[in-house]
Amino acid sequence: MNCEESYFGWCQKQEANQLDSTRSFKSFSRMDSGNSGWYTLADCRLACILLSKVSSMWLHSEEPLILLAPMDGYTDSAFRRMVKSIEPRVIVFTEFISARDCSRSLASCAKLFKHAPEEQPLVVQLYGKNPEEFSKAAKMAEQFGAAGIDINMGCPAKKVVAHSHGSALMKDIELAARIIEEVKRHTLLPITVKTRLGWEHSKQLIPFIKKLESAGLDGVTIHGRTYAQKFVGSADWEPIYALKRTVEIPVFGNGDITNSGEARSKLGNLDGIMIGREATFNPWVMKQAATVLLDHAKDSGPVSLAVQIPYWIQYLQNLSKEVTERTACLRFRKTLLAHMRRFHIDTQMRKKAVKVENIGDVERVLNCFVESLARKGRFFQSPPPKE
Repeated sequence: MNCEESYFGWCQKQEANQLDSTRSFKSFSRMDSGNSGWYTLADCRLACILLSKVSSMWLHSEEPLILLAPMDGYTDSAFRRMVKSIEPRVIVFTEFISARDCSRSLASCAKLFKHAPEEQPLVVQLYGKNPEEFSKAAKMAEQFGAAGIDINMGCPAKKVVAHSHGSALMKDIELAARIIEEVKRHTLLPITVKTRLGWEHSKQLIPFIKKLESAGLDGVTIHGRTYAQKFVGSADWEPIYALKRTVEIPVFGNGDITNSGEARSKLGNLDGIMIGREATFNPWVMKQAATVLLDHAKDSGPVSLAVQIPYWIQYLQNLSKEVTERTACLRFRKTLLAHMRRFHIDTQMRKKAVKVENIGDVERVLNCFVESLARKGRFFQSPPPKE
């Protein structure tokens, strides 16, 4: 559902204009192209509630869930659409969004929550520290068609933690619980949290999550490192398995999944996995994980960069509708460089990558990259899955 045209968002606009609640309104042609009937505000509210209930069922599945991690600067709408075109069964999350920013007005939310129908079910991730701001933001997200609310309690970035956001909430268990309670009072959507093993050690994990579960938490994703580790060392999944044995809510693991073999071996007793950094330049890892976890089939192997090019170009074209083409290509530079680092591409090629300013530049660099790999007998962007 497009956020500007959600039933509930539309109804709110009518109410803002102080229109009578018994007045009927013509349905949006894009929402109901085959029906020229009329709906009352009450009809639209009911439709929104029903749609929310249907989309929010994503958290309860008999099969393992495969989640795309919320990542600032990466998981914009264009990227989420690309991932869903590759593997429709993936649950996608927004970039993290300030609860304060999107709790202020309907207008500010329109841009922050904008998404396409194919992204559903879409989970909105919020960060902050004020329970009231979280509750207002969650209510707004629900009105704009979100299928779930995820609260960031794990970001280790200095500028985030300095404001008592993200990982800092692990140090204030009472505040973290109040945030969950407040959000639960204002939305029907499932509330999840993404966090880490603890601030300094994993012994803090179980008491922290059990407290949040008592406050009404519906599910949790754990990154297998503490705040103190940042992204250094290997992710430790054992405390995540131990947590699952002590709580009733769904538990998802995150950290160091780069191929389908790791997805399979790390699932254990969990309800699913979340993939982050690998997906930013190798979104096909989501499909590979789905193949082994959901289809119970053998992964067909890595995807050639030549096959990937049309997807990346479409991604840039979609992103260019939201920002300028130059800005879209500047963002894509880090993805290009990530590919090149993996293959130890020479300096000359990297210099070309950091100079791309339009989609034509990107396409030429990608094609040169493919030719370079072909000369070396290398065609794939990722190693084969580990058995």
